[in-house]
Amino acid sequence: MSEARVPVNIAILTVSDTRDESTDKSGKLLVERLTEAGHNLHEKCIRPDDIYQLRAQVSQWIADDKVQAVVTTGGTGLTGRDGTPEALSVLFDKQIEGFDDQALELLTSYDWPGNVRQLENILMKAVVIAQGDSLNIKFLPEEIVSGKKLTPPSEGKTSGMSLKELERDHIRSVLVATGWHKGKACKILGISRPRLERRIGEFGFVREE
Repeated sequence: MSEARVPVNIAILTVSDTRDESTDKSGKLLVERLTEAGHNLHEKCIRPDDIYQLRAQVSQWIADDKVQAVVTTGGTGLTGRDGTPEALSVLFDKQIEGFDDQALELLTSYDWPGNVRQLENILMKAVVIAQGDSLNIKFLPEEIVSGKKLTPPSEGKTSGMSLKELERDHIRSVLVATGWHKGKACKILGISRPRLERRIGEFGFVREE
């Protein structure tokens, strides 16, 4: 049985002082790729490499509930003129630099019976529950750590789950585990109290007495 891909509403931001719609090749390529993958283009725009314009545009998308992901192209941060990292880093609730050596070794040596879909599910969940700026083995499933094969995602529990659904389930489990102590929950989740309150309202969580 094939797994249905969950479409995501994506906004694309091209950072360039010189490009326009007729010359934005990388932006057009991203639009083509996300469309081919079954996702939805919410909006695409080109902004100059100006910290405040970039921050304003992405902040607008973050505040829009219809936008589920933002992809940028250009503004690599490799030269002094490229201000994208400086502009956007202050907007992140969480920054993940990558995997530590042990986790990376486990991921690259694992025999993936569920192919790329299985890897996608595991990475999405790891990012949601991660604390700190890197992903280590404590954020990986026991089957990966032990080297046992996982059930392919078309048959697994998280098959077809979106990142939002994974986040919902994780936040709910943390709230239950902490007895709805929001301060402790925020510390475990690595998010602010206002964001936790927004998620509780958004997901319709009600504490059971």
